[in-house]
Amino acid sequence: MPHLVVKVEPFSDRWHIAICRTGTCLFVSPRQVVKVAAKEAAAHHRQWHRANPGAEWPASAQPVVEWNHDKSHRCPACHTAAVDLDGHPQAGWIYTCCRCKTRFADDPGDSLLREAGICCTEHPTGRPATPDPKGTS
Repeated sequence: MPHLVVKVEPFSDRWHIAICRTGTCLFVSPRQVVKVAAKEAAAHHRQWHRANPGAEWPASAQPVVEWNHDKSHRCPACHTAAVDLDGHPQAGWIYTCCRCKTRFADDPGDSLLREAGICCTEHPTGRPATPDPKGTS
């Protein structure tokens, strides 16, 4: 097994990332505001290397782009009506266009985003659950 080099590095003034420098590994964690969270991501990745010696880290999914704020229900790449939630997608979710597979969200840098998947009228099964405004559910 090669020598493991997984470091926490500053990404900008407030952000930190865990990045792997082991061989040809492609691991880069999402941006973290708290340095401790980036250290935890690095520790988890080290554990992954130990459990999978010689394995290649899978390439990350297609990057998430920012949605068009004037027409947030449309795909920013091909302009398909990709979200059918009464025309108002919810913040905090990553939506996927059914036509071109572009992934988009209101804030692509948010590390707490959840996958909503494809949510158009032809594919309604991927819709995220609407939160209960009273908090009773």
